Amino acid sequence: MNTAKPDPWKKTTLPFLWQGHSLEYDIPHDVFSTQWIDEGTCLLLDHLPAFSPRRILDLGCGYGALGLPVAKQNPSATTILVDRDLLAVKWSRLNANKNSLTNVHCLGSLGFDSLDPSQTFDWILCNVPARIGPPFMKMLLEEGNARLSPGGELRIVIIRDLLPLLESTAQTTGLELRQIAAGPRHLILGLIRTDRDAPVPDPDLYLRDQVEVEGLNLERPFDLGGDDPKRLKSTLPLFFETLPRNSSPRKILCVKSAYGAVPLFCHRRWPEADLITFDRDLLGVRFTRRNLARIFPGAPMEVLESSGLAEFPSNTGPFDLITYEVSPSVGSVAASDDLMQIHRLLNPSGSAHLICTDRSYREFLKAWNGPGRLTRIAGRDGLTVLQMTR
Repeated sequence: MNTAKPDPWKKTTLPFLWQGHSLEYDIPHDVFSTQWIDEGTCLLLDHLPAFSPRRILDLGCGYGALGLPVAKQNPSATTILVDRDLLAVKWSRLNANKNSLTNVHCLGSLGFDSLDPSQTFDWILCNVPARIGPPFMKMLLEEGNARLSPGGELRIVIIRDLLPLLESTAQTTGLELRQIAAGPRHLILGLIRTDRDAPVPDPDLYLRDQVEVEGLNLERPFDLGGDDPKRLKSTLPLFFETLPRNSSPRKILCVKSAYGAVPLFCHRRWPEADLITFDRDLLGVRFTRRNLARIFPGAPMEVLESSGLAEFPSNTGPFDLITYEVSPSVGSVAASDDLMQIHRLLNPSGSAHLICTDRSYREFLKAWNGPGRLTRIAGRDGLTVLQMTR
């Protein structure tokens, strides 16, 4: 009898049959395409390059929906799956093991950054994010081309709205993109390797703009999830208003650094405190470090990478203050597990401050029966602020 405790982050299991290959994916909450295999992914799988590869790269792999069937179809090839979301990387690795794929390697990477500069690939496959921004498109084509082995091909799927941007980018770079196939909402484009030097790294590759948050002038990247206008207008102001003013926490943990608004605000209020922040999104980690170096150079703040609170080491705590924004897309079971982890990391005399939607509060947090005590301390604009004490 299997007595293993179910992973609270598991949302569902999706079966997938493709060209005679049968796979199963365990799907976590809060990643791309959790209810079905994305239409663009399926279109790309049906229009792969015709030649047999020895090395394959799936850039932006998610939970493995694209890269794992490709690896199963090409058992003699080495397939590398990378994603900037460490939660996605964790589940792509779990799914590779679940499907007994031994030719797969999964790692966290912001674009090509974590790969050995000398590595080249016969196939580079990418389901291009819709909101990533023009500089990323240029990097995808130029560095993707440089990462191809002789005769190799970059093959991507995009939503139709991105075609003008891709075509103008290809024209600017002098690289030839071919349209391979079209679906109702997606297009498949291909690029055969051209012999040219790799591009010079661009430090502003992901830079979108600058925003002011409580007097902090922060650089903000393209395509960082959860940074909608309401967060800037309502969520962060309410959260900052309700953080303690009369206490002096010695050790602070800011969960989900994003691009640094909450941890940098906390550092400004409590400059003597040891502060640790982390994010599972390597883009958020990069911009938090970048904003920290710009605004508070030399500040005693650790900016870490972690797939989640369950993997966050206990020896970093206990913390006098923990901040946490509850994502509506995480779901009640996973969010409750996060709260239990927060309680684990909390100093007995400390407190955690959480902000969530009123709906999340009504549906599961109001009736919280886990460890610690949750108290509603503020609410506005459809948002609720909670305090957890031990």
